[in-house]
Amino acid sequence: MKLCKGDLVKWIDGYNSFKVDDTGHAVPFDPIYHYGLVIETIPDGSIVIVITHSGNWDLVSTYEEGFEIISSKIKNNKIK
Repeated sequence: MKLCKGDLVKWIDGYNSFKVDDTGHAVPFDPIYHYGLVIETIPDGSIVIVITHSGNWDLVSTYEEGFEIISSKIKNNKIK
């Protein structure tokens, strides 16, 4: 997986609600996604600097839950 400047990415920042599973445990439900454009990457690729819709800069780990490349110069470029 290779991130490029200008890639559109998303990641889960929280959840709108929780539900109870069959065993009685609360599990997250209805994720809240944040979106941003990659403007820089750390050399090992684990952290990216993105600019969000609000115009703020954020440091985001590619290990964040739900981190995904939405649009890239490279085809089929997705982190699972």
